[in-house]
Amino acid sequence: MPYEILPTTADFAVKGWGKTLEELFSAIAYGMFAGSCGCEISAEKARNEGVASEIAVEGTDNESLLINFLSELIYLYNVEHKFYWAFELVIVRSEATNQSRLSGKAYGLPAEQVSAELKAATYHNLKVVESKKGWQATVVFDI
Repeated sequence: MPYEILPTTADFAVKGWGKTLEELFSAIAYGMFAGSCGCEISAEKARNEGVASEIAVEGTDNESLLINFLSELIYLYNVEHKFYWAFELVIVRSEATNQSRLSGKAYGLPAEQVSAELKAATYHNLKVVESKKGWQATVVFDI
C-alpha cells in the first residue's frame, strides 16, 4: 500500500495515494494502523486470516467521507481490538441527496502491539486532491 508516516509534534500524520478514491481511503487506513502499532501486516494475510467487518458511512464531500470512514475504523478497533489491513470499498455519489456513501468490508486481525493509541482522525489541513496520477490526501491523527 502506498503511504508515508509523517512526523508531527504530538500526533502523527499519514499521507496516502491511490488511483481511485477507494484506493486512497484504503492506503490512509492502512497507514493509520501501521502508525498505531509500528508494524505492517500484508493485505493478503488479513484477507486470508482476518475477520471481515461491514463498513457503511456517508459524507457530504470527500473529506467528510474519509474522516467518517477512519472514525468508524477507530471505533471498530476500540470495540473489537483489531487492526484492519485489507479493504474492499465502494464509493457512490448521489447528486439527488448531495451525499457520498462508502460501503464494503474491512479485514481485521487482533491488535497485539500498540505503540500509539488512536483517538481520532482530524480535519486539520485535510484536503482530498485529485491529480493526473490519481488521488492523494494527508490526515492528522490524535493519539
